[in-house]
Amino acid sequence: MRLLQEIRSELNRLYLFELEDRLRVEAVFYRGDTLCVSSQVGCAIGCPFCLSGSKGLFRNLSDEEIYSQYRLLKDKLPIKRIAVAGIGEPLMNYQNVERAFWMFKREGLKVSFYTTGFPTDKLLSLLDLPHNGITVSIHTLDEKKRKHLLPHAGSLKDLLETLETHLKTLSKRKRKRLAWLTCF
Repeated sequence: MRLLQEIRSELNRLYLFELEDRLRVEAVFYRGDTLCVSSQVGCAIGCPFCLSGSKGLFRNLSDEEIYSQYRLLKDKLPIKRIAVAGIGEPLMNYQNVERAFWMFKREGLKVSFYTTGFPTDKLLSLLDLPHNGITVSIHTLDEKKRKHLLPHAGSLKDLLETLETHLKTLSKRKRKRLAWLTCF
């Protein structure tokens, strides 16, 4: 993996990486301390408002490729936090995302996640990690609208049932670190 390009704005910096197979992913440095990393090349969810997944999923990133987005920038930027929120649905590449999570934790970084919550069995595993926050993008409580907005994100009913059941088993501290977004 190699760094191809840096694009700066007043608030953020976008980094374009080229992988060994010549596919590309992005990472974004924001808030002055957070690096948002990608977990996949493309995305299978198919949200009509998201350019990252407009061509579908090409492949999962390996744990080393996820970690390398940080490794290649750590000496250039004051990174204290990782947000697994870039290109891709982290739960659809859970095994590699979890391994990268532990690599980040060994570096002393705080790690948070942004997800559609699908697949829900992986969400349960993610909730149990010593994370620094999980945001679940629900978008709407109307199942039909959600299917339009997140075509391949699974059933809203299943997601809400999973959250309702599992939230009871989480510590107060972990419940505080869970958020969900509804937009429409």
